[in-house]
Formats: sequence, structure tokens, C-alpha cells
Amino acid sequence: MHCRSGNLALAITSCVVSAVSGQTRLPIRADEVASPPGGFARYVAASEVDSGLLLLPHSPGWILRVQSGQTASEPLLVVSEAHGVGEMGMLGLAVPPDFDVSRQIYIFYTAYYDLEIWSVLSRLDYPPGAATIDRQSEEVILRFPQNDPHHNGGWIGFGPDGYLYVATGDDAHPQNAFDLRSKILRVDPSGDDYPDDPDRNYAIPPENPFADGFLGDPAVLAMGLRNPWRCGFDPLTGDFWIGDVGGALFEEINLIPAGTGGQHFGDWYWEGEQRVYDPAEPNGFTFPIYTLDHDDGAHVVIGGSVYRGAAIPELYGAYIFAE
Repeated sequence: MHCRSGNLALAITSCVVSAVSGQTRLPIRADEVASPPGGFARYVAASEVDSGLLLLPHSPGWILRVQSGQTASEPLLVVSEAHGVGEMGMLGLAVPPDFDVSRQIYIFYTAYYDLEIWSVLSRLDYPPGAATIDRQSEEVILRFPQNDPHHNGGWIGFGPDGYLYVATGDDAHPQNAFDLRSKILRVDPSGDDYPDDPDRNYAIPPENPFADGFLGDPAVLAMGLRNPWRCGFDPLTGDFWIGDVGGALFEEINLIPAGTGGQHFGDWYWEGEQRVYDPAEPNGFTFPIYTLDHDDGAHVVIGGSVYRGAAIPELYGAYIFAE
């Protein structure tokens, strides 16, 4: 179901939609404007590419077109190897700032290759008015082994700096700065610093904290996450908000202030601000800006957006999220 309140759009299945302003949590109402067919389904995002045209990634590996509330009868794209079992499948979609010129979109999905799970970030052509996307136009930007059917992250999006941000999951690897899993990655898809590697076709932003590759993978912006499922930028400040799915105790909403990087959000060592494992070096962690306690009924945080619209003044500057 695609819901809209004011000028905020969310793709949701069944959840509670709330807002956090300061440390005050407020319930809000979402009105349905489109409901794609198919019974039980998991639509993981809603991206507007042209006026009134929404693209909805669907976890089995499809992308659907919704024009003025009406869903096209045929999928825009089907990625047959993007298995939608568990938390795998088509997980993210991003529209670049130059879409009107490039007519390209970016997708993030999990796939089976040789009986192994891989995460794939790629780019495809989307000509004006096209009813389907040609898979032959697909260019792989990044591909790496995932090997976890449950914690895959999957959100992708372009930041105010023009770089592409990627949220990856699998909390078996949050401490290893050289592993691409359980991280926020930042890459420049317009370049290629790895011409001999078919699985890495991007350039490294020079501002990345490990850009020299000595202390971590150059693509890593932040680490110590469990399963960052949905993220977003504050359109006014450029701050980066992360909804990180918790373990046994807390759901977390984390923040990367604009112009910063290198944060360690503490997964494995901390849940919320509660230590669950005694690290050798207890300092240097960045704690959540907001937590949801499982004892108070929280289940799974989805993530969301900061509202900067004019239709609902009382929500201006609030972080809108679902759980």
C-alpha cells in the first residue's frame, strides 16, 4: 500500500506510522492512494520518477509502475534471480539527481549465484514512456557475497553530495571495517577506481573515512549496524537518518550528521545504550538518537523521512517512521 500524508509518501504493508519531534513520539494518519494487486506482498519502497509516476520494488524481484493510483498490469522489471524468500529479493531503488537526462535507475537486490547469496547494486536504462526495462541494459556497480537470508539491509539513495549511499545488513560482520556487510557505504557510480574488478565499478569519494584503504574498505562510511532497513536524508540539513532493526532489546534510529562519517554504532557491543557485550575498548561508539524498547511493544523499526513540507506545520522537522 502506498500512503501519503501532506507531501510525504510511504510504502507500507502493516505497521504503525509515527513521528518523532525532539524526544516526543506522535501518531499520524496515513491515507491510502494506491494498493497494488496480489494479496500478501511486500513492497519495500516508493520512488517518484516522473510527475505522478511511482515505482514500487516488490520483494520477489519485480518493480511495478503506479500511475495516478493505477498499477500497470505488467511489471516494469522482473529480476528472476532476485529470490524473495525471507528478507531477500528486490530491496531498494534509487532515482539519480540527473534522471531527466540520464534516464537511468539504480536497484539493489539479493540473488543466488552458484548456490550462494549475493547482494547486487546495479544500474539500468529507463527510456521515457517505456512499459518495460530491458535487462540487457543492466550494469553492475557493486556485487559482494551476502550469505545471510535475513539481514540484507537494502536501502539505496543519492545524497545531497551526489554520491550513492547503500545500507547493508548481516550483523555477523559489524566490527570488521573491511567487510561490506552491516555498513553504510558511499560510492560515486559515475567513476571506476577498480577497472580490473568486474564486481566493483565505482569511484571512492575522497571524503570517505577509509578512502586510503588502510583501516577499512574505502567504500565504508559508517559501521556497527545490524540491519539498516530504511534510511533517508533531511532535505534541509542533509543529515542522514537510519532505521536499524534491533535484536533482543531495542530498535534504533541512528543519525549521521551532514558532512561527517566514520561512526561506529556499536552493534554486537550495544543495543540502544545498553551494553550486551564487553568490548576491549568501550569508548568511541555513537549511540542512537532514539530507541524503541521491546518491553514497550516495539517490534521492528522500518525507518522513514524528515518532514519538510508545508501541509502539516506541526510535523515540520519531525522524523516520520514506521514500525
